[in-house]
Amino acid sequence: MCAVIVVLPATVEDNYLLHMAVTVGLMAYLAMAWNVLGGLAGQDSFGHAAFVGVGAYTSSLLLIHYQVSPWLGMLVGGILAVCLGVIIGFPCFRLRGTFFTLSTLAFAEVLRIIIVNTEQVGPFVIRGAAGVSIPLVGDAPGLFQFSDKLPYYYIIWVMTFVVYYISYRLKISKYGLFLGAIADDEEAARANGVDVLQVKMLALVISAFFAALGGTFYAQFYRSIDPANILSIPFSIDFVLLSIIGGTKSLLGPIVGAALLTPIGEISRVYLGGSYSGLHKIVYGIVLMGIVLYLPNGLTSLPAVLRSRGNTSIMTALCKLKGRISKT
Repeated sequence: MCAVIVVLPATVEDNYLLHMAVTVGLMAYLAMAWNVLGGLAGQDSFGHAAFVGVGAYTSSLLLIHYQVSPWLGMLVGGILAVCLGVIIGFPCFRLRGTFFTLSTLAFAEVLRIIIVNTEQVGPFVIRGAAGVSIPLVGDAPGLFQFSDKLPYYYIIWVMTFVVYYISYRLKISKYGLFLGAIADDEEAARANGVDVLQVKMLALVISAFFAALGGTFYAQFYRSIDPANILSIPFSIDFVLLSIIGGTKSLLGPIVGAALLTPIGEISRVYLGGSYSGLHKIVYGIVLMGIVLYLPNGLTSLPAVLRSRGNTSIMTALCKLKGRISKT
């Protein structure tokens, strides 16, 4: 996979296809950041768009008002997202299941409503529903701006594999065992001495931090922030769907889900226009129903399922052959 990602730009001449490859990388990154909490810890948050928005707004406003490089602003945004995650986590983690999911969604929606109806916070002009436009300075790597899409492509995929590596290290660590225990049975984990709240809070702050970094990339790549999109509930749900369809139990699941579904969304928006702008959501739903019915562990479980069915078929054939031989 790494080799394919490295050499892909050399085989792509169409600028739109490169744009789509960047978008796939961004959605894979955001889904993987969500998966630290939603997959490893089993906590289905529907409010991660809030962390993405915090990262996007923080780095952009620091750039506009104080000429702070987004490379530094993204770290500030990540820290603010961690603070927001702690504020959200303490009340929400006292709820479980659907109640936890709805509470995270409510927090994100409250943040969206506040930003949409706020023109200015102190010295920072956020322009409410109009959003923020990133000032263009041309080819300026120090300000996270490039004249073509190729640098964005490599940056987002490096970011994606950094989160993948951190997720892998978490999963094989002692802390990863705690996360898995909580995801399987929270009460049993607590009964065996796991500090459930502390473990879930750490998963949340890690997930929020990386989601905020993705928000900075989003702002710099698209060069504008529309709160109706970046803070929306459908945007949060996209992370969940990509991870579930790819497979939350597999670290590669978010990448597989993004590689399959993001092009569908992009193509439907470009070629079907505004009249059918929600069509890709219908496709997502159909794919999700098929996955839940036939591959409940996601697309990454398909090879194991095929091997299992193949072994079952072989054993059935051997049993039938043995029965015929015994009869003769």
